[in-house]
Amino acid sequence: MSKRQFNRHTKRLETVFVTGTERYSGITSDVSDNGLFIRTRNPFAPGSILDIETYLPDGKTSKLKGRVKNAIKTPISALKNGMGIELIEKDSNYINFIKTISGENGSSTSATHQTSGTKFSILPCRNCGAKNRVKEESAQLVPKCGKCGQPLILQEKASHQPEYLMLACSNCRAKNKVAREKLSLNPRCGKCGTSLRAEDIV
Repeated sequence: MSKRQFNRHTKRLETVFVTGTERYSGITSDVSDNGLFIRTRNPFAPGSILDIETYLPDGKTSKLKGRVKNAIKTPISALKNGMGIELIEKDSNYINFIKTISGENGSSTSATHQTSGTKFSILPCRNCGAKNRVKEESAQLVPKCGKCGQPLILQEKASHQPEYLMLACSNCRAKNKVAREKLSLNPRCGKCGTSLRAEDIV
């Protein structure tokens, strides 16, 4: 397995992607100089060419073109459904944005990725045993194992983390109290039965 040539940065950006007459929206989970991962329940097949609009934090819009390299679609709402995109064309807004966040996070991979005010925890995966470095501030986003993709249970932080999460149903907006350890079991809304998504935490 070849190593990635470009550093990836965790960024949640609203995105619209289009192919032909089909138009969908999603949210990026990470970006790099040559690609990005878009979280969506409507991933396209590998090889598809997409026109992509990404809304940057400074209010600018970046227009990109990319090729789908891989797609993940699973009924388990806690996992990262979406698609990895290799960028074919990128504009100056995107290039400048990547330069900015590369400067914030450090241009080289270092053993310590500790930036000011950012703390990390090392969490073992219950499924495969791999050790994962997770930002403490990302605990509410239900981090996943980088090796097998299973949700990480933050028992080490039990004294600081709530035992239950409140998830808003994407269909009827009813609030549902869900045990953190049940997120991998595809919980459903108690009112309308729609699958609850980990990213819809209230």
